[in-house]
Amino acid sequence: WEQPAVMLNSKSLPRIVPWTNWQEWEDVYRWLYSPNYQDRALGVKRVGAWKSRCKVALSVECTATFVEIDLNDNLGRSENEKRMMYSMALTRMINGLIAPFQKSMYAVPIGQIAAKIGLPAVLVDWRHQASHNQMPSIAELREACRLCLEWLDGKYWRKQNEDKEQAQRSIHEAMEKYKDLQKNLTANTPGEDDFTLDEDTDQEAISSAPTTPNKSKSKDKVKGERKKVVADLLANLTANQVTLTLIPLLVDAQYLVPKKKRKLRKYKTLPTRLKKMWSFFIKKVAAEYAHFIPTLLCVIVDRIFKLEAVISSEHVRAYHRSILLCWFQYFASRFYPTKPTTGTAASSSTSTTPAKGGESDAGAGDDFSGIRVLPLPTKTMISICVRHPNRSSLKIIRTIKPIVELLEDPKEHKRIEDIEKYLLQIVITEKFGSAEAAEAQKQAEVPNFFAEEAAPAPQTSSSSSAETKEEPARSIWVPVKDITPGIGLLPNGQLPVLDALPLALDDFQLATFLISEKDAKRIRPLDPIDPQVFLQQAGPLILQPPQKTEQEDETMSVDEQLEHAQPVDEPEAKASPKG
Repeated sequence: WEQPAVMLNSKSLPRIVPWTNWQEWEDVYRWLYSPNYQDRALGVKRVGAWKSRCKVALSVECTATFVEIDLNDNLGRSENEKRMMYSMALTRMINGLIAPFQKSMYAVPIGQIAAKIGLPAVLVDWRHQASHNQMPSIAELREACRLCLEWLDGKYWRKQNEDKEQAQRSIHEAMEKYKDLQKNLTANTPGEDDFTLDEDTDQEAISSAPTTPNKSKSKDKVKGERKKVVADLLANLTANQVTLTLIPLLVDAQYLVPKKKRKLRKYKTLPTRLKKMWSFFIKKVAAEYAHFIPTLLCVIVDRIFKLEAVISSEHVRAYHRSILLCWFQYFASRFYPTKPTTGTAASSSTSTTPAKGGESDAGAGDDFSGIRVLPLPTKTMISICVRHPNRSSLKIIRTIKPIVELLEDPKEHKRIEDIEKYLLQIVITEKFGSAEAAEAQKQAEVPNFFAEEAAPAPQTSSSSSAETKEEPARSIWVPVKDITPGIGLLPNGQLPVLDALPLALDDFQLATFLISEKDAKRIRPLDPIDPQVFLQQAGPLILQPPQKTEQEDETMSVDEQLEHAQPVDEPEAKASPKG
């Protein structure tokens, strides 16, 4: 069974940007305009990393270029070199800004377009001199660099920051309105699990809930307002705002995970009231943007493993982790069913029946029929789980394992099984100290932990259940000894550390990894580097080939032996004793 193809329009496709979130963008903005030399150099390097990801905006590239030239102004270059650098950066910036406006049959004067976009006329004059006449003086070009950075700051960086903050405020206000309206609808219908959405305002919402049509708004009117709030939000929402603003607000701003001061506990299933609160909103956004659900699931997985850096209390972390895992399992089962369903709906066959009143009352139905979503980025999630091996990553792997098994690649099936075994071994070792201790605990009739962690998910089909009955009874605990390294693992089963490269690679001007001293001597970089020092600084990231043994030397060809031969000083001839 294959999921139906996703029909996308231009609005639902997000524009690719090089920064992962707005925080990274703000960091680069602060670094580039910092008075500190190191911060500005760091900003230039981060923009260089952005260029390797995708095409960056012209304003970002020009800002980094002018900052880099300004940093290298006092490095002993000749005045002609500096004038050439400044002139080229100025020419590229103005040409890039003017080109989109040259759409008519006849060329429009550059000065006219510059006045239209608010570009100082003196920059156009200096650009004309650098291109067609004698280059401006170094003092004029330095002033041009300063004016360009000021113009880029006001026209791009500050404006983009203001637009971002305005979009965040508008989205936050719309979500607060939706939350109040939805709370008004679900206040008198608490879930069976007695979960409170917000202990500080829950009683207030219940007391202000509609009792009679004469005293408060009818439910139909509240539903109409709720529908209008969501429609207005989606009308002004862009695909990039969904990725960079809406999803982080949902996960981080105590919407999907409400703030609780009391009754903190772990949840194995998603609370009913929480599901009723956000099902209508999630359904409307997912129907409009096909990338919303897979991006939301990736952010949830990322936040699960970052709770320790944000929350100090272990009880609060456990509560947040359990709710996020419940949301992950809920969305994965509803939008990525592992079995074919009747019709074209992309809803799970295990969806529960809505409560009395169901979708019409509070928008709590589990029916997401007709919604098409983009494929789940399982490789990204697997990579995150492998870097953070614990019980949460094991649950995530077991949630996406049926989705991976729908693929026709047997290698992917084997990899997900190996990773599951690897995580299970780590979890059990952390719980009991070693596999032998775990076996001793099993023999001591303490099977609860093993039943939860080691037992596979129950099969629902009749054929699988029949086969299970025919098999002889066996223990649920099988010690894992030999496993194949999964995705992202080294051959020895260790995790590579790629977050921080050695300083020796940071400023290396050739995109070539040296594997031996011989290659280091053969490849001559622009700046001379001692090969031995470079290999010592690079550490374990540079793999040196193993030394050949004497037996291997015998099997070498004649040419190879001559190439590796070392000159040998001939000993002086000994005088004959007879003279």
